[in-house]
Amino acid sequence: MDIKILRQFGLTVSLLVGATTVQGQVIRDQVACPSLNAIQQHATKIDAVEKDIFGYSVHSTSYFTNGDLQWIIGVNMVMAQSSDDAIIKGITIVANSKYLNNEYAYELEKGLYICNYGPFDIVAAGGHMASVL
Repeated sequence: MDIKILRQFGLTVSLLVGATTVQGQVIRDQVACPSLNAIQQHATKIDAVEKDIFGYSVHSTSYFTNGDLQWIIGVNMVMAQSSDDAIIKGITIVANSKYLNNEYAYELEKGLYICNYGPFDIVAAGGHMASVL
């Protein structure tokens, strides 16, 4: 499954993730994932949507800072009747997330870190936005 579009100031990142496992590697200088509480508190930042054959993918277009990295949040495969409904459901899914799948982020590519949350396919993508550009 993939979170199709996560945007930060025009930055488009395509992320390939498993339902509960990220395909990547734990990095040596480990980057802690944002806490479950931090993700829940920033659920209302979800404000964008993409539709595909599997349903909707929703994500934030603004970031929050955790440590020295900026993070955006996304939810894949949201079943909804409309784009507006998908955003509302995505916010609810993140606000009610129950667990963090990995304590430390996976490095998907240099400078881009990924964390997974559940029980749905919730992803946080983080990095130094200037270096990822």
